[in-house]
Amino acid sequence: MVKSINYEEEPAASSSQVLLRSSESRKRDLSRESKFRFLVESVHDGICIVTRRGVTFINSSLLELLGYDDLDRFMNFPALKLVRKHAQQRSSRIFSHIACILRGEKAHSELSDSITAHDGSERMIHIYFESVVFEQERGAMLTVRDITEEIEMHKQLISAQQLASVGTLAASIAHEINNPLAYVTTNISYCVERLRYIQELLNGQQVGVENVSSLLSLFTPIEQALAEAHDGTERITTIVRELKALTRKDLEQERAINLQDALESAIHMVESKFRFRMKIEHQLSACDSVTGSETGIVQIFLNLLMNAAQAFKTDEPNRNVIQIRHLHEGDYQVVEIKDNGPGIPAEIIDRIFDPYFTTKPVGTGTGLGLSISTQLVESMKGKIELESRPNRGTTFRVFLPGSIETAPPSTLSHPLPHHLGRGRILLVDDEPLILRSISRVLSEQHDVVTAGNGMEAFRLLSKPIEYDLIICDLMMPELNGMELYKRVQRYFPELTPRFVFLTGGAFTADAREFLTKIDNPKLDKPIQPNLLRDVVASLLLNLD
Repeated sequence: MVKSINYEEEPAASSSQVLLRSSESRKRDLSRESKFRFLVESVHDGICIVTRRGVTFINSSLLELLGYDDLDRFMNFPALKLVRKHAQQRSSRIFSHIACILRGEKAHSELSDSITAHDGSERMIHIYFESVVFEQERGAMLTVRDITEEIEMHKQLISAQQLASVGTLAASIAHEINNPLAYVTTNISYCVERLRYIQELLNGQQVGVENVSSLLSLFTPIEQALAEAHDGTERITTIVRELKALTRKDLEQERAINLQDALESAIHMVESKFRFRMKIEHQLSACDSVTGSETGIVQIFLNLLMNAAQAFKTDEPNRNVIQIRHLHEGDYQVVEIKDNGPGIPAEIIDRIFDPYFTTKPVGTGTGLGLSISTQLVESMKGKIELESRPNRGTTFRVFLPGSIETAPPSTLSHPLPHHLGRGRILLVDDEPLILRSISRVLSEQHDVVTAGNGMEAFRLLSKPIEYDLIICDLMMPELNGMELYKRVQRYFPELTPRFVFLTGGAFTADAREFLTKIDNPKLDKPIQPNLLRDVVASLLLNLD
């Protein structure tokens, strides 16, 4: 019996045809693989494909980022081992993303982290995880972007924005200083004239006074003028202290900070610039301490208050109001900043925290203020909330974690008695008027020897005369306070605990580093006489 044949059926492929088709399929696969490799080798981001077998593909950009030049060594290399080698303590975080992709739980994810290259250098990276099919296997494709330079640039922008804030306020700060300086100068000049007149009276060069009470009456306006001059110097001191707090590079040094002091610093700086445009109302009593850096906290509120002040279109201090109040919510200290300005349009409210985004005219704002405030708050484990409606104003709420520590006081709480035994003090400063003024304050209770520079001070210390304290300026020409301390540490180490440093501002990196390393007392210029006496008395008491 003959089997019928259906000629319309496709005849069975011969072995040669099967081989040909297989060869063409392999060629297509090789062509696709070649195109894929060419594509990923042309990008600057690192690319790695991981399957259950391990690393099945890695491009040269990722090898360069990791610090290798041998491609073959990574084929089928265990992915977990590679991640552990370069991510170390953070390896579980990265590998969990890979595992989720391989199990099919996610199709996409991303994270930022740091890795350690083969040579030990640290790099910041951002990784995009994507689900792919590679060589007929489910895989996770990692696109690794090196963001080290981007982060460093952003840090520089933060620093530049801080300086820009100071620059923006420079003119108004100069005005704030010139106002008290004007009446300080006038009052002091008046006192000098009056004292000369009294001296002439006592010497008989002018018509004499009738009695002692008449002479004493001449001192009353002098006392008033000196009191007003003293108030003026206090005002200038406050302004300088606030500027120093703003420009110090101590964002990494977190400690207990008095929230009220930080807020008042920011308020004063904004009021000095915008007092003709708006007014600030606040109730800041009973503010607790928060954990953070003084510079960072002042910067946060300065940026938010500047943003609120600039939102007002016209100068109407009787109408334009910014209200500040302090609240407690759980473990957080909350500061609410509310204005009655035009509000933020709904279409841009989601963008105002973005870097460089600004609605202000060119030259008015950098677009970084709110972005930096957000980052600073988050770095202190806090948060910012925003509520705004057009023509109804804007409210920012800043949540900062409270501190269980108490912020250190700026002066001694309990003045020490000044009748303790006399001490021998070496006073070192390159400003003759500072030497004379401090000597005048201390010489009633102590024996004071002065030196106009570090070299002169070292010569005095080399003589067989014992000094109980060495009060030394930090920044001086020739041999500065730091160099004098190090030289004394080398030749007379027993004297180093007796140093007290005076500083008008540690403006160099070396000076800031030096002050953080030593335990000696530090006093900021200008120095209050009572505080100086208290510190000296306390140190002499401890020496006894």
